[in-house]
Amino acid sequence: MRWHHGRVPHSPAPSRRLALALLALVTALPLALAPGVAAQADGSCSGDSCDGFQWMAARGADNSASYWGMDAGHNCTNYVAWKLTSNGVAKPTIGLGDAADWASRATAAGYPVNSVPTVGAVAQWDSYAAGNGAEGHVAYVESVNADGTILVSEDYWHGGDQTGPLTFRTVDSASVSHFIHLGDVSQWMRLAGVDNGSWRVLSTTLSVNLTELSAVNMGKPTPLIVYSESGELFQAQLDRTGWTVTRTGLTSRNTSMSAVNMGGGWPQVATVDGGTLYLSTASERGWQKTSTGLRVNGEISAVNMSGDAPTIMIAQRGWLYVAARAYDGWTVMPTGLAVTGKISAVNTGSRYPEVFAIEDGQVIRAWAAGAVWRKEYTGVAATDSLSAVTVAGVVHILVNDSGTLTDVFHDESGWHSSPTGVASSAQMTAVDMGGLSPLVIQAG
Repeated sequence: MRWHHGRVPHSPAPSRRLALALLALVTALPLALAPGVAAQADGSCSGDSCDGFQWMAARGADNSASYWGMDAGHNCTNYVAWKLTSNGVAKPTIGLGDAADWASRATAAGYPVNSVPTVGAVAQWDSYAAGNGAEGHVAYVESVNADGTILVSEDYWHGGDQTGPLTFRTVDSASVSHFIHLGDVSQWMRLAGVDNGSWRVLSTTLSVNLTELSAVNMGKPTPLIVYSESGELFQAQLDRTGWTVTRTGLTSRNTSMSAVNMGGGWPQVATVDGGTLYLSTASERGWQKTSTGLRVNGEISAVNMSGDAPTIMIAQRGWLYVAARAYDGWTVMPTGLAVTGKISAVNTGSRYPEVFAIEDGQVIRAWAAGAVWRKEYTGVAATDSLSAVTVAGVVHILVNDSGTLTDVFHDESGWHSSPTGVASSAQMTAVDMGGLSPLVIQAG
């Protein structure tokens, strides 16, 4: 049986622009484009340069590489098999056949098949659906947009002449016959940002099983992400070859983490590890981890309030504290406010940070008025996680509200919440990358 689809569909329609913050992850890197090939500002692209020539390298110089037993080289099934393999998805125990057969065979083998698009799922078209041929078509879901469209990447058999090409395009998810979920994508690290009022999601293709997550703007086009996994501290950042993960060499079995830019070339990372508050940073000699000497068993959030070390807000045993480093060591000051659970702090130009937390199912704000700390309920619903960030002078609190990412902000008329339409998770962090809206990194 020939495992390909034997007809080139109609030319891809131009996709909507990705969020400006996400565009940096796709088009801002100085990749050398092949002659006659150009990535469009709206995210559509055709040619091997679209993914930094990764698929070209995976096919081999003579296009002879086959994945999961598919016809070698350029064809839709071979491409999707390679994409899934690259993300750690094991080869299915059954033969999937032509693209038109994938949904029925996956269903028979017990894999989830439905009409719900998710990042990393297989978009599958039946025979003759949406202008495809008798063999159908499959593509890889790169991102899911709030307006019902999806960004897919795909390749074409093109009659056996091995010309492809690799293509990125936006399609209406309703035009897809099925979405096939061959691997668990819930732990993939992904990013979300805003463009023209609509939230867009982009996968980093990093498969992680992290326990804590933070991110920081270090003055580059994309954020530097730090996370703990399997007892180690890792950093990840996008470069011209894709997302690169680097071991810091530090152990990190932490229960809370917060990274901050204190003005140097590397972030400072505060962690609660084994009941002690540590501060880790890097230099030309590598990463170093230093104990503050403070015993902490709660949640933390680090903020740059000037100086050479961050101010660290601590929620411990139901109370909020401020920790700062003085000339003779670290000191802790109680605020007198009762606060529990996750916290997130931002610098709003006052002497102390503003702190946001979740209490009684809603977002609360805590701040210092002179020497007295105060607390207010915003009335905005939230569940188990949040991350606050100041963007263009406005504080945004990104919250998990019953599984949906919601943007909470304040203006002259009060507190407001704006659902993004993007699925949320317990592990998330927001960062200001210089745009008009936050960039959100999630996993889980």
